[in-house]
Amino acid sequence: MVNLRAFYAREVIGYVLPLPELPWGFNRVFKYIGFYAVGVLLAGRETRIVDRTIRTGMVAIVLLIVNFFLSCYHLTMGIMWFVTALIGVAAVILISQLINENRILQYFGRISLIILCIHGPVYRIVVKIVSILLNVGTDAVRENFLLAMVVVAITMAICSTAYEVVVRLAPWMVGKKKGKEN
Repeated sequence: MVNLRAFYAREVIGYVLPLPELPWGFNRVFKYIGFYAVGVLLAGRETRIVDRTIRTGMVAIVLLIVNFFLSCYHLTMGIMWFVTALIGVAAVILISQLINENRILQYFGRISLIILCIHGPVYRIVVKIVSILLNVGTDAVRENFLLAMVVVAITMAICSTAYEVVVRLAPWMVGKKKGKEN
């Protein structure tokens, strides 16, 4: 079992006494180990929402709003950085449990490794093509919400197509066996 008293002492020391930058970001361990500790404390506990009510959605929205305002007003220094992060995590957990049966999100979750690997170059190419077609700069495409959503949709469609091609031609690249559907 984790010695929580010693852990919390190290965590507080990490916030109170800033460490110099160490090789491989080793000094960040003391900052991020708190998330690991919260995971250890919550591991194995039932976190499923029994009723998917509007109230649960409202709590998630309120948490996101609180998180947004804490960040906007730069109230994320010291231990508040950790608190703000946990508020955001709680909101995302509530939202994910409200929409956990969404087939599109489940599909994108299954292909997330391919998306992670190829979305960067695909996104940049799509932004450039859209900017050329509309005769505007790439910054204008990125800053316009509607155009940015179009770029995201096109990028996700290309990544999804790439996944389907890889599964058919070289399924071993994504951990699948030929002829088996996972």
